[in-house]
Amino acid sequence: MRIVSGVSLLTRGDGVAKEIRRAEALFEAACKAGDWNGCINRAQRYMDGDSEKELVVAADLFRRACDAGGMVGCLELGLAHRYGGGVKQDAKLAAQLVARACSGGFFTACSLGAAPLRRAEIS
Repeated sequence: MRIVSGVSLLTRGDGVAKEIRRAEALFEAACKAGDWNGCINRAQRYMDGDSEKELVVAADLFRRACDAGGMVGCLELGLAHRYGGGVKQDAKLAAQLVARACSGGFFTACSLGAAPLRRAEIS
């Protein structure tokens, strides 16, 4: 996590030269190595884009983060499925992913729309 936190400084130029491409490559390497923080940081960069293709890439990175144990990734992927951002809209899968994030200790997921998602799962 410390490496990913340090790399974040490169994206902002916070006390170091701003090097977006280098930071992106390091985030991707971290993600490929199983560090979910790297996946999340890469996904956030794609979420800032305008195209559906970028949302598809972001959703895949959130899935990789979730699979690696990053509950933030599970929540973000759940929200993507809820609203259809880069993935097929699927209320049941959205509810399952948000519940996974909540039960995994990411308590923001517990309060951020979990009840409406559960209702959607039932209907």
